[in-house]
Amino acid sequence: MATSEPSLRERNRQEAWTAIHEAASAAALEGGLAAATVDVIVTRAGVSRRTFFNYFHTKEDAILGLREPVLADDAVAAFRAAGREVVGDAVHLMAAVMRTAGPAGMADQRPRTVLQRVPELLTRLKQHVTDVQQLVEPLIAERLRSRPGENGEPGEGGVESAALQERVTIVKMLAGSILQYAYATELAAVVAGDSAAIDRAIDAFRTVSRTAL
Repeated sequence: MATSEPSLRERNRQEAWTAIHEAASAAALEGGLAAATVDVIVTRAGVSRRTFFNYFHTKEDAILGLREPVLADDAVAAFRAAGREVVGDAVHLMAAVMRTAGPAGMADQRPRTVLQRVPELLTRLKQHVTDVQQLVEPLIAERLRSRPGENGEPGEGGVESAALQERVTIVKMLAGSILQYAYATELAAVVAGDSAAIDRAIDAFRTVSRTAL
């Protein structure tokens, strides 16, 4: 089936986004995070500060090429259909959402190289994980509510029980921590969509939780 070509407006937006990202990442690789100021980035990209902030919230996002994460329909369907442990499935869901936040699924080489050479940027990446945690929280609640023996019945006025919300919070925090560990240990594989790398992080957490908790 034929696909429609992007409009001129869409092409111009993508070109501006790419110019800013490439200028930002190049500045960071050359001089580190401190040297990659917004003024330096916009000068190198040939755009205004206003244009910069139309595309990126922070210089860290511009350096990494991070966009707002999106909860795609296929990721939602995969999570709902999965039959593994809730925490593990939540990690895979969060990883899928995180991949929507970067260029080409965060699989291109530049963001990985920048993260490896400018490790301070991991702080911003962790903030994106936190944003993703909030995005997927309703799906985690839906999953826990539907599981036999784990569902908390809604209270008066349709408010969910405190017990259910506590479980949702714990699953969300555990899944986010495991994903951050996966980024710290196998960054290239995780951002490239390697499910096995995520599973290894889940297994490492499971091993530690059995012996240390």
